[in-house]
Amino acid sequence: MQTLRALPALLCLLTAAPAVLLAQRSLPAERRAYSAITLLALSAYFLLDRLLPYAPGLRSLPQPWGVMGLRFALAAGLLWGTGAWRQAGLDWKLPAETWRAALWMTGLMLAFTLGRNLLIGLLHLPQAENPLSLPYLLYLATLPGLAEELAYRGLIQPQLNRLYGRSRRLWGAPLGWGWLITGILFWAMHAWRLTPGGGIAFYWQTLTMQLWIGLGLGWLRERTESIWPGVAAHNLVNLVWVAGRVG
Repeated sequence: MQTLRALPALLCLLTAAPAVLLAQRSLPAERRAYSAITLLALSAYFLLDRLLPYAPGLRSLPQPWGVMGLRFALAAGLLWGTGAWRQAGLDWKLPAETWRAALWMTGLMLAFTLGRNLLIGLLHLPQAENPLSLPYLLYLATLPGLAEELAYRGLIQPQLNRLYGRSRRLWGAPLGWGWLITGILFWAMHAWRLTPGGGIAFYWQTLTMQLWIGLGLGWLRERTESIWPGVAAHNLVNLVWVAGRVG
């Protein structure tokens, strides 16, 4: 059963593998062994993060706060314990020009999400309905963005940047293989899921949402050198997205 539970996470890593192999090929031969060790460590962290919902005693915690709270604690603990918090982008003080860029990208992602919701409604495409409550809205407005941005854009993306550098620029943001690989992982973990019946499902709809939002959040992280604009944007996108799925 544990192997089946780990399968979606393993499929996520396989989905990102082509980009990782291309990134590895871009490195000098003498750096590939070190980068492979770092990749194994990041893969182990990713697997642990994805298996947290099955942790013993988790059912005693209030959900969905419990799982996401554990993910936040795991990422924060690793960042603190390894000293990687210095590269995590925890600085609040950003230049005004940087905040303007963050607002521009956040507005673009919100417009994209709203347009996608409207298109789904016009085409009468099926989608899950979410009965909203004040506690659930409070959850959406806080913890998912905080936990996932700390994990993906605070921990994984900076470590990949250390390996592969940031040799390209897009709209003022320095980007590299770390941005792309992290975006793929973020999308894949939404796409590969266990079904209630115990099978594996691939949700192709995530290609029209989480893939592009993940790349946008990665751009925000690189453009601002901080996770906080991404945390705010992430939570706002969640609210707009879920509000559009209310029946």
